[in-house]
Amino acid sequence: MPRNASGTYSLPAGNPVVTGETITTTWGNTTLADVAAEITNSLDRAGRGAMTGPLLLASGSVSAPGIGFSVNADVGFYYASDRLICTINGVDSFRISAAGVVEVFSGGAWRVLFHVNNDGAGSGLDADTVDGSHASAFAAASHSHAAGDITSGTFADARVAQSNVTQHQAALSLGTSQITSGTFADARVAQSNVTQHQAALAINTDQLTTDYADDAGTSYTLGAGDAESIRRFTSSSAITITLPNSVPSGWAVGDSMVIIRGGTGTLTFSSAGTIRSPGGSTITVQNGKACVTLAASGVWELSGNV
Repeated sequence: MPRNASGTYSLPAGNPVVTGETITTTWGNTTLADVAAEITNSLDRAGRGAMTGPLLLASGSVSAPGIGFSVNADVGFYYASDRLICTINGVDSFRISAAGVVEVFSGGAWRVLFHVNNDGAGSGLDADTVDGSHASAFAAASHSHAAGDITSGTFADARVAQSNVTQHQAALSLGTSQITSGTFADARVAQSNVTQHQAALAINTDQLTTDYADDAGTSYTLGAGDAESIRRFTSSSAITITLPNSVPSGWAVGDSMVIIRGGTGTLTFSSAGTIRSPGGSTITVQNGKACVTLAASGVWELSGNV
């Protein structure tokens, strides 16, 4: 006879037997078959077979957990106040509520464990302070400064892009009376910042202190011997000037070269590196001039009639 809803087993009909009663096969086989079936339905201590229904345990307590271990009966889990609680050696360790809140018992009180879903505003977590200062006291990784915030120091050249110079460079001029002594280093005078209109810039023969050459070719790659020189191209066909994607032999950052389109053929600058120009990369008029300056390895500043 199966167990009832409380798990209580009752022997089948015909039991118990009494003194003097004849044992028949009908009684014996029926009774033993029923007992065998209920033993099969019992949980094997060796772990053979699995439960076919929910396993209901005693709620237990901190000193006698409902789920324990043979080697230490004081370690295990018990149920109280709608929480599953772990106890170790008779002392509460951590607990989980039906709402999924995980707490550890520390310093004589339960402490909530924080994670990505419960550490926001109002959580009471003080992780958004550093040495007592709130996160709002620190600058974000991406931020800006007003001009009035910068009161000392000197900007490195790389921090001041020409596109950020606020006074229009075409209107910037220096009178001769303002330059009273000293010599400008080449690196301090970028060709793109020369304010005298370069279309009106003339080169007299008595000013030529660098190498000057005429070239009837239609292609040319800057290389050794070209730094601080002037080259005039006279072809009536299209001309391509290649600016290397490196520091050419014999060049140093800050070195320049003047290119003149002496013929009627268009003259275009090309590079696998970077060409920075206020206009294009082609000298637009015959006898037009352009200055190429090596700003960094493979980076060229182009100015003039382009």
